[in-house]
Amino acid sequence: MMSGGKPMKKPGILSKKVFSVVLIAAIFTMMSFSQAFAVNLKFKDITASKYDWARPYIEKMYLFGIVKGVDAAGTEFAPDDSVKRDEIVTMIIRLMGLEEEAKGKNLPADFPKAFTVPIWARGYVAEAVEKGIISGKDLEDFRAEDPAKRYEVAVFAVKALGLEEEVQSRKNVDLTFTDTYAIPLEARAYVQVAVENGIIKGFPEANGRFSFKPNDKLTRAQAATLLSNLSKKMDNTDMVAGTVEDVDALLLPSIMIKLSNGSFETYNVNTSTSIYKEDDKGSLKKIALNDIKVGDNVRIIPDTSGVKLASYVEVTSKETSTVSEGTPMEGTIKDIDTARSILTMEKSGGTDIVLSLKNNVKINVDGKTALLSDLAVGQPVKVYVIGTDIVKIEAQNIEKKIKGILRSIITSTNSILIIDNEDTSKRESYTISSNVSVKKDGKSAGLSDLIPDDMATITIAGSKVVKIEAESARKEVSGTIKAISFSGKNPLITIEDKDGNNRDFELDKDADIRKNSRSADIKDLRKGDEVDVTLEYNKIVEISAKSVKRDISGTVKVITISDTPAVTITDEKGEDYTFNITPDTEIVKDRKEITVYDLRAGYYLDMEVEGDDAVSIDVTTREVQDKIEGTVLYIHKDAKVIVISVKNADGTKTSKEIHYTDDTVFMKGSSKISISRIYEGDQVIATGKYDSGLFFADTIIDLTISN
Repeated sequence: MMSGGKPMKKPGILSKKVFSVVLIAAIFTMMSFSQAFAVNLKFKDITASKYDWARPYIEKMYLFGIVKGVDAAGTEFAPDDSVKRDEIVTMIIRLMGLEEEAKGKNLPADFPKAFTVPIWARGYVAEAVEKGIISGKDLEDFRAEDPAKRYEVAVFAVKALGLEEEVQSRKNVDLTFTDTYAIPLEARAYVQVAVENGIIKGFPEANGRFSFKPNDKLTRAQAATLLSNLSKKMDNTDMVAGTVEDVDALLLPSIMIKLSNGSFETYNVNTSTSIYKEDDKGSLKKIALNDIKVGDNVRIIPDTSGVKLASYVEVTSKETSTVSEGTPMEGTIKDIDTARSILTMEKSGGTDIVLSLKNNVKINVDGKTALLSDLAVGQPVKVYVIGTDIVKIEAQNIEKKIKGILRSIITSTNSILIIDNEDTSKRESYTISSNVSVKKDGKSAGLSDLIPDDMATITIAGSKVVKIEAESARKEVSGTIKAISFSGKNPLITIEDKDGNNRDFELDKDADIRKNSRSADIKDLRKGDEVDVTLEYNKIVEISAKSVKRDISGTVKVITISDTPAVTITDEKGEDYTFNITPDTEIVKDRKEITVYDLRAGYYLDMEVEGDDAVSIDVTTREVQDKIEGTVLYIHKDAKVIVISVKNADGTKTSKEIHYTDDTVFMKGSSKISISRIYEGDQVIATGKYDSGLFFADTIIDLTISN
């Protein structure tokens, strides 16, 4: 067609010249976006060579508004600075989406030492107390401005996820870190739950094992990583999730994604956009836009200025595409009638709906192709429906764990496991999944390796056993005693095995104890003793201990003159040790040889010892006195231990143990009494000395006035 002697262009089609102008303008527009946003997303001190491992998490948490710069300009992050306890609690509250609730909130009236919490942090701390994140000892002594230790943050994170019940259900903790013994006993279950949930990890050692470094201060870079891991366990509406439908990496860089509701969104991408992808270990690695593929599952943090620009893109695992012609419904399976091909679902709103199952219905469980038999009542599901017919089901397994004693494994086409459930005290049977994972005594195993009476923790997903972790009912463990605790009903002994693993074992009340080839009892065991123990159901039933030759120094507490003289010393850590003085023991004071009869309480001894015997002693003069006072909490007469509550100078309270012997004198007023005359709640004062970290009383005085 001609107009005025010139050919007419087709409507809507640009000439090459015009198209080039538009393209150039678009490119300049994208470049202007890059200049506008790059400064706001980068910290100058997050250098590529040193902090590549932390950069994705810092950027992600910065864009979420969880972490901020430390300077007025907001360009310095200070990645190696430690995070204070009030700061990490504030970040967790922000991550939970509770910042608005925290604003203006006051600390509880009975919050100890509230004046130590900075004014800016009080609302966040108050919210954390309300949500149970700060509780127990943390509430009694919060220490707001102290640097947060790694084990402390693990406790906060687990409580923030509402996993307190899971922690309390842990009767045995099995951490394999080389320094597990350094984690406070009451925090170990929290650390294990945090590790299992991918919230925090250990540090690789040269020998291929891992340490946890529980008392190290958490740095700001480490905090960002931990918070990113924590965010995966929380619902966060700041990220847009979808499946990639198209990627333009050349003309106008952008990503088109399909959302869960079936709609489409396109986000521009420029040079300031951070793009990362999870590797097979779950760590984020930087990638380019053209590395993103159609079908990838992505999460996007959009720019907040109103422009359809992606500030941050995170590529995760692929998801199965939806059935376009089906209307999605979400809820929980309430009943499955396979005979009539009917599924009853309780919808998210609480109402029930009955739907028909088509013969060719597609079923996925946890993203994998599955069968109708893999569905179970209680599973969360999303179903795609045409009319009243289900054409596709996406279900999630709800895992539950059962601990108990294995009674039988019946192998057949559908293998059956029978277990005595320790929580319900009932014998229960479950079908075993064909791809079940089995471990026994910490090693990969098969069903044939399991025998009746094995202890087991089984994981059930849907209606089938998918994981079995078993331990032999009776087994041997060798190692070194790291600690002995009397805080529970029965003593708890921490043993470090030959591989450096630290494990806690309860001592059976009827356990056979021997030390240095002689009959002994629990009070004869010492930290550092080499032991061979026999376990039955993870309780120590036999223990054979041997002393180890070493050098030791301390102040004389008691000198025992008998057929076998002995000396008890207290070292600088407050631990007490008793050694025999043999005819061959060489004792020197002021370069002159002396005898045991010349020793005095308060002398300072440098000793070489072998087992329980002193080989040589070098003597100098010192004096020492010890006493302990508090309120009786418990009395363990079998172990000869009194647990008391001691009030500290700052007003807080701690529990301490008073160990007594047959020689301990009990007094009330001016009269001698027996231990049976001391009751829980009485105020007592004890004098004595420390022995192997335990306080042994020479005299215990009951200060309580009786009616």
